[in-house]
Amino acid sequence: MDETLIGLKKFATLLPKNWLAETPQTLASRLGRQSAERERFLKSTETLIQKN
Repeated sequence: MDETLIGLKKFATLLPKNWLAETPQTLASRLGRQSAERERFLKSTETLIQKN
């Protein structure tokens, strides 16, 4: 257990601090997909409400 933790700490120190940070392009594309999905959901919800 302790050896595994030490190994993970050594590996983590080799990574740059922002290794997990998203680039502006990936962040924008993800947010764009989310808003498109939200819009599709709202349209389908409106359609269901109108039918009832």
